[in-house]
Amino acid sequence: MSRKIRCICPQCQLPFDAKVSRINRAEKIGAPLYCGKVCFGLANRLKNPPTEAERKAAKAEYDRQYRERNAEKRKQSHAEYFKHWYAQPENRAAARAIRKANMQRHVEYCRRPEYREYKRGYDRQYQAKRDYGEFAEAALMLRELKDEVNNIAGEAVNLDKAREKANERNRPAGEIPDRGQPETGSLGNAE
Repeated sequence: MSRKIRCICPQCQLPFDAKVSRINRAEKIGAPLYCGKVCFGLANRLKNPPTEAERKAAKAEYDRQYRERNAEKRKQSHAEYFKHWYAQPENRAAARAIRKANMQRHVEYCRRPEYREYKRGYDRQYQAKRDYGEFAEAALMLRELKDEVNNIAGEAVNLDKAREKANERNRPAGEIPDRGQPETGSLGNAE
């Protein structure tokens, strides 16, 4: 029968009995000794887990590196896929049916506001790189500045329209508003 010694769990601070061999192994590798799997799991969780944006950036970087490492394998896999689905006429119809079945789902995905926002940004970057090359970043900044100026100008126009409507509501009945047009007589503007 193995000997047990009473220990204190560093996570929950409760006493527990552990075999001497377990205690010796933990001391040998310099690891803390927990009362069970739950405390071990809680203690080994990340203290500051990455945000969703950080996780997506890390995944994108991993995917980029994976594509570079396995470029030949991926090219071969894509070629096999093409041969199977597109090179043979009987499979073309099946591929078309699969695309048609997924079309509605894809259209709904493309209509989502977050996708439309992403696509707008992507298209702007793509067009800037295509049209301006190494000056793409400057072109994007200029476009953002123009959008901001137009936005401010648009707010000013809307504010003027709102003031005009408020003035019309407060105007006594029967009074003709001055639209800034020249006055005309009964014969028109005869000069």
